[in-house]
Amino acid sequence: MSATELAAFEHNPHFEAAVRLRLYDDGGKRVDWDVPSLESYRPLLVALGSQVQRLA
Repeated sequence: MSATELAAFEHNPHFEAAVRLRLYDDGGKRVDWDVPSLESYRPLLVALGSQVQRLA
């Protein structure tokens, strides 16, 4: 990020929240963890979607 880009970012009204979010995100990363594929969540998402449709 250039000095000009940094100055513009620091003037963003959500600057502090964005930095906090980035720190939380970086802090939550686990190098030794194998993340399941998105496809592995399909059965759960389909089941939850079916429940929501029944409630609507």
